[in-house]
Amino acid sequence: MPPTRQYSVTRLQRSQIEQAFPLLQSQATGLSLERWYSYASRLTGAEGAVSNSGIIVVESPRGYLRGMFGYYVGPHLSDGDRVIIESFVVVDTIDRPKVAMVLVDAIPPLVSELNCTKVALCLDAHDAWLVPLLYAAGFEQHGSEMVQILGRKMDS
Repeated sequence: MPPTRQYSVTRLQRSQIEQAFPLLQSQATGLSLERWYSYASRLTGAEGAVSNSGIIVVESPRGYLRGMFGYYVGPHLSDGDRVIIESFVVVDTIDRPKVAMVLVDAIPPLVSELNCTKVALCLDAHDAWLVPLLYAAGFEQHGSEMVQILGRKMDS
Protein backbone atom coordinates (compact mmCIF):
# COMPACT_ATOMS: atom_id res chain seq x y z
CA MET A 1 0.00 0.00 0.00
CA PRO A 2 1.39 3.45 -0.89
CA PRO A 3 2.03 5.81 2.02
CA THR A 4 -0.73 8.27 2.83
CA ARG A 5 0.07 11.80 1.75
CA GLN A 6 -0.08 14.27 4.58
CA TYR A 7 -1.14 17.76 3.68
CA SER A 8 -0.59 20.83 5.80
CA VAL A 9 -3.03 23.71 6.11
CA THR A 10 -1.64 27.19 6.66
CA ARG A 11 -2.39 30.82 5.96
CA LEU A 12 -0.84 32.19 2.81
CA GLN A 13 1.89 34.66 3.64
CA ARG A 14 2.62 37.71 1.50
CA SER A 15 5.90 36.11 0.46
CA GLN A 16 3.90 33.24 -1.12
CA ILE A 17 1.46 35.32 -3.19
CA GLU A 18 3.32 34.85 -6.46
CA GLN A 19 3.85 31.14 -5.70
CA ALA A 20 0.07 30.69 -5.39
CA PHE A 21 -0.75 32.44 -8.67
CA PRO A 22 -0.53 29.35 -10.93
CA LEU A 23 -2.89 27.50 -8.57
CA LEU A 24 -5.59 30.15 -8.93
CA GLN A 25 -4.89 30.74 -12.61
CA SER A 26 -5.58 27.06 -13.33
CA GLN A 27 -9.27 27.80 -12.79
CA ALA A 28 -9.48 31.54 -13.38
CA THR A 29 -8.16 31.82 -16.91
CA GLY A 30 -7.37 35.34 -17.97
CA LEU A 31 -6.53 36.45 -14.44
CA SER A 32 -3.51 38.73 -14.37
CA LEU A 33 -0.77 38.50 -11.79
CA GLU A 34 -1.44 42.14 -10.88
CA ARG A 35 -5.11 41.50 -10.10
CA TRP A 36 -4.24 38.36 -8.09
CA TYR A 37 -1.54 40.23 -6.18
CA SER A 38 -3.93 43.07 -5.34
CA TYR A 39 -6.64 40.65 -4.16
CA ALA A 40 -4.25 38.48 -2.13
CA SER A 41 -2.52 41.51 -0.59
CA ARG A 42 -5.84 42.91 0.61
CA LEU A 43 -6.86 39.61 2.21
CA THR A 44 -3.53 38.70 3.80
CA GLY A 45 -2.96 42.02 5.57
CA ALA A 46 -0.01 42.17 7.96
CA GLU A 47 2.44 39.25 7.85
CA GLY A 48 1.63 36.63 10.46
CA ALA A 49 -1.34 38.51 11.91
CA VAL A 50 -4.64 36.82 12.61
CA SER A 51 -7.20 39.15 11.11
CA ASN A 52 -10.72 39.04 9.75
CA SER A 53 -9.49 38.04 6.30
CA GLY A 54 -6.88 35.82 4.73
CA ILE A 55 -6.15 32.98 2.38
CA ILE A 56 -5.96 29.37 3.53
CA VAL A 57 -3.73 27.04 1.51
CA VAL A 58 -3.13 23.30 1.45
CA GLU A 59 0.46 22.30 0.88
CA SER A 60 1.74 18.88 -0.17
CA PRO A 61 4.59 17.15 1.69
CA ARG A 62 6.92 18.38 -1.06
CA GLY A 63 5.88 22.00 -0.60
CA TYR A 64 3.51 22.35 -3.56
CA LEU A 65 0.31 24.33 -3.08
CA ARG A 66 -2.62 22.03 -3.92
CA GLY A 67 -5.65 24.05 -2.85
CA MET A 68 -6.77 27.35 -1.37
CA PHE A 69 -9.63 29.64 -0.49
CA GLY A 70 -9.93 33.29 0.40
CA TYR A 71 -12.03 34.36 3.37
CA TYR A 72 -13.23 37.46 5.16
CA VAL A 73 -15.69 38.24 7.92
CA GLY A 74 -18.78 40.12 6.85
CA PRO A 75 -21.92 41.25 8.64
CA HIS A 76 -25.30 39.68 7.98
CA LEU A 77 -28.57 41.15 9.17
CA SER A 78 -29.97 37.96 10.70
CA ASP A 79 -26.79 36.02 11.49
CA GLY A 80 -24.44 38.64 12.84
CA ASP A 81 -20.88 38.24 11.60
CA ARG A 82 -20.15 35.28 9.36
CA VAL A 83 -17.17 34.00 7.42
CA ILE A 84 -17.49 34.38 3.67
CA ILE A 85 -15.35 32.02 1.61
CA GLU A 86 -14.63 32.51 -2.07
CA SER A 87 -12.02 31.52 -4.63
CA PHE A 88 -12.18 27.89 -3.49
CA VAL A 89 -9.60 26.23 -5.75
CA VAL A 90 -8.20 22.71 -5.82
CA VAL A 91 -5.62 21.48 -8.34
CA ASP A 92 -7.11 18.86 -10.66
CA THR A 93 -5.08 15.79 -9.66
CA ILE A 94 -5.87 12.31 -8.43
CA ASP A 95 -5.96 13.65 -4.84
CA ARG A 96 -8.44 16.41 -5.72
CA PRO A 97 -11.29 15.17 -3.46
CA LYS A 98 -8.87 14.58 -0.57
CA VAL A 99 -7.38 18.07 -0.89
CA ALA A 100 -10.90 19.54 -1.09
CA MET A 101 -11.84 17.76 2.13
CA VAL A 102 -8.68 19.01 3.84
CA LEU A 103 -9.83 22.54 2.95
CA VAL A 104 -13.41 21.85 4.06
CA ASP A 105 -12.14 20.41 7.36
CA ALA A 106 -10.18 23.64 7.93
CA ILE A 107 -13.37 25.73 7.84
CA PRO A 108 -14.94 24.99 11.28
CA PRO A 109 -11.80 25.85 13.28
CA LEU A 110 -11.38 29.04 11.21
CA VAL A 111 -15.00 30.06 11.83
CA SER A 112 -14.56 29.41 15.55
CA GLU A 113 -11.26 31.33 15.68
CA LEU A 114 -12.96 34.30 14.04
CA ASN A 115 -15.76 34.14 16.64
CA CYS A 116 -18.45 33.48 14.05
CA THR A 117 -21.15 30.80 13.95
CA LYS A 118 -21.90 30.62 10.24
CA VAL A 119 -20.02 30.37 6.98
CA ALA A 120 -21.13 31.27 3.45
CA LEU A 121 -19.22 29.44 0.73
CA CYS A 122 -19.38 31.04 -2.73
CA LEU A 123 -18.80 28.58 -5.58
CA ASP A 124 -18.38 29.16 -9.29
CA ALA A 125 -20.25 27.12 -11.91
CA HIS A 126 -17.20 24.92 -12.57
CA ASP A 127 -17.18 23.89 -8.88
CA ALA A 128 -20.24 21.62 -9.21
CA TRP A 129 -18.04 18.60 -8.42
CA LEU A 130 -17.67 19.98 -4.88
CA VAL A 131 -21.38 20.00 -4.06
CA PRO A 132 -21.68 16.31 -2.98
CA LEU A 133 -18.57 16.69 -0.79
CA LEU A 134 -20.00 19.82 0.81
CA TYR A 135 -23.37 18.19 1.50
CA ALA A 136 -21.54 15.24 3.11
CA ALA A 137 -19.64 17.74 5.30
CA GLY A 138 -22.88 19.29 6.58
CA PHE A 139 -23.28 22.25 4.23
CA GLU A 140 -26.78 23.20 3.08
CA GLN A 141 -27.86 25.31 0.16
CA HIS A 142 -29.53 28.56 1.20
CA GLY A 143 -30.78 30.81 -1.55
CA SER A 144 -28.93 31.62 -4.73
CA GLU A 145 -26.42 34.28 -5.62
CA MET A 146 -27.48 36.65 -8.36
CA VAL A 147 -24.79 38.68 -10.08
CA GLN A 148 -25.09 41.73 -12.31
CA ILE A 149 -21.90 42.98 -13.93
CA LEU A 150 -22.18 46.75 -14.27
CA GLY A 151 -18.71 47.42 -15.51
CA ARG A 152 -15.68 45.31 -16.08
CA LYS A 153 -12.18 46.54 -15.40
CA MET A 154 -9.83 44.99 -17.87
CA ASP A 155 -6.54 43.52 -16.71
CA SER A 156 -3.50 45.09 -18.24
